[in-house]
Amino acid sequence: MLQDGSLARLIREDGIAGLTSNPAIFANSIMTDSQYGQADRAAPARVSSSIALYEELAIEDLRDAAALLRPLYDDSSAATAS
Repeated sequence: MLQDGSLARLIREDGIAGLTSNPAIFANSIMTDSQYGQADRAAPARVSSSIALYEELAIEDLRDAAALLRPLYDDSSAATAS
């Protein structure tokens, strides 16, 4: 959803304002989704273990999703409450 723009569309058009970061869902996607295949093949040069690979991929996706949601946060009262 990050790659094809559908998450951005859901946020923009359907009012999605939050997401879950369930580790089991991430792990399943990493093991079964072909979009993660390229990262898996390049991993030995960058990461030392399967846990490190999982963390790298999950954190990257979480950061990308958070960036898409950031304008909602900035427009909310939570951004000005601190």
